[in-house]
Parts: sequence; C-alpha cells; structure tokens
Amino acid sequence: MPRRTSSSTKKARGTYRPGRSKGPEIEPLTRVPPPPKNLPGGAVEHWRTLGKEGVRRRTLSSGDLPALAEAAKAAALIDSLHALLESAGSTETAKDGSLRPAAAFREIRAWTAEYRSWLRQLGLTPAARPSVEPVRSSTPTTEFEKLIAAGGIKNG
Repeated sequence: MPRRTSSSTKKARGTYRPGRSKGPEIEPLTRVPPPPKNLPGGAVEHWRTLGKEGVRRRTLSSGDLPALAEAAKAAALIDSLHALLESAGSTETAKDGSLRPAAAFREIRAWTAEYRSWLRQLGLTPAARPSVEPVRSSTPTTEFEKLIAAGGIKNG
C-alpha cells in the first residue's frame, strides 16, 4: 500500500486541498512538562528521558502526554521486574520437577511488548519514525514556509 503524501509536500507541489486535510495542525511541545502527580517515583525519570526525546524530535504534543505517562510507567515496571529477576533467578521449578522461565521473566516479555507499543505510538522507535511526522508549527518560520502558506509561487 502506498504511503500517504504529507500535507507539507502537497503544499509545496501546489496540490494541497484544505477540505481533505486531517484537521488543524498541532503545536509541538517546546519543553517537557512536569510529570503527573500520580506517576510512580521510578517512572518520573523515564518521563523526563522519553519526554526530552519527543520534544527534540518534535513528535510530542499535549495530546500525547497520557501515552507518555503510560510508556514511563511501563519502563519503570520493567526496571523493577529486572531487579526481581536478578534477585530471584531466571528459572523456577514446575510441578513436574522440570525447569521453566520464572514468572518475572514472562512478565518482562509481556511488559516489554507493551512498552514498545507505546514508543511506536510516540514515534520513538526507528521503525516508527517514518510513520510519525514531526509536529509542525502552524505559524510559518522560514521564507519557504511563508511562501507555501501564501499559496505558493505565482507565475506572471
């Protein structure tokens, strides 16, 4: 399936039709806001780290903050599960006497998948980068953006 052509590319080509656009453009966050009050202590550092990366890539807007909080919680939970795994060991004995992966190991796998899905939603994985466009400011800043906003180049 062909990829969708971005609105900025359509504007540059002169084929942009406002009636078919996704909606108003969203302002990107310029700094990471303070973490929510209900965020567990271990997740606060992950909030700051992931938030800084989202702000740097301009893929983070105010509507993404709940997803950022969930990603930070998942990362903190994975950290605590790793600590549990180190103290308890990576295997446990089953009822029949055989060894199997510890419950903490199984939980790490499940929460890692959850964490990766939140990172994909936020555009913070290498695979997600092409599919998540950076948030563009609605006010043109460069001369080229001002020209596009004005309707392109007029011949004659």
